[in-house]
Amino acid sequence: MVDCEILIFKTPDQENSLFITNLACQTTQSEIDRVFGAYGPLYSIHIFDPEKLRVEFNRGTNTTCATVRYYLMSEATKASSCLNQFKFHGIPIKITKGRQDKDFMKGHDLPLGLSMEVMNHYVGFNKWSTHIVKLEKKVLERTISSASTTPNPADIEASMVRCEYICLLEIKLFDGRSFNTFGTGKSTGKNIPAVIQSAQKFAVTDAKKRSFKRITLLILSTGKTAVLVKDSTREDILQAASSVR
Repeated sequence: MVDCEILIFKTPDQENSLFITNLACQTTQSEIDRVFGAYGPLYSIHIFDPEKLRVEFNRGTNTTCATVRYYLMSEATKASSCLNQFKFHGIPIKITKGRQDKDFMKGHDLPLGLSMEVMNHYVGFNKWSTHIVKLEKKVLERTISSASTTPNPADIEASMVRCEYICLLEIKLFDGRSFNTFGTGKSTGKNIPAVIQSAQKFAVTDAKKRSFKRITLLILSTGKTAVLVKDSTREDILQAASSVR
């Protein structure tokens, strides 16, 4: 039987976190990312300030603590098993299950950049693509504060421009399936070309963000990935299951 984990594009659960102690103070975030990232992409890395730990706990050691969080529980478990007692700068670390934070906000959408990194890692950067089908202007208007019916050039130059765009975006998957999402973008300012460019950029970004709300990844224990799309038909789901990467 093949096991699988479900990955949605939201803040990963705290259960996917590892707490690292006895970490050499000179250890950098990039060093942790290189070592722990070998077992899967990391959502976050946090290294505690050793000076604050010394003051708070009256410690005089040359070590500190850190936390890392994975997107998948299986990757966190494997990293914990393989890296316990791993040496950073000659000092062996200790790894335990991550601590629960009462202020942790669960279920927030991932930033677009992280969503794309996750998709590229588990699906493959060349196994999906986006294509702008339509980028349409809905609003472009100028607000002039002058009470005069014939404003002078200075009034026009000082006035604000408001622009709104909509974007229709197509997402294509490696198995031939595709789906569309809409996005909207608004911008204001005095420079018309800059305002238009910003509204277009916001519309495309919004459409990309909305696309990840519809995608769920099934990460199989075999290392393959199936992509499910919200509102898919039964035939779409069967196709996704039969054409895992």
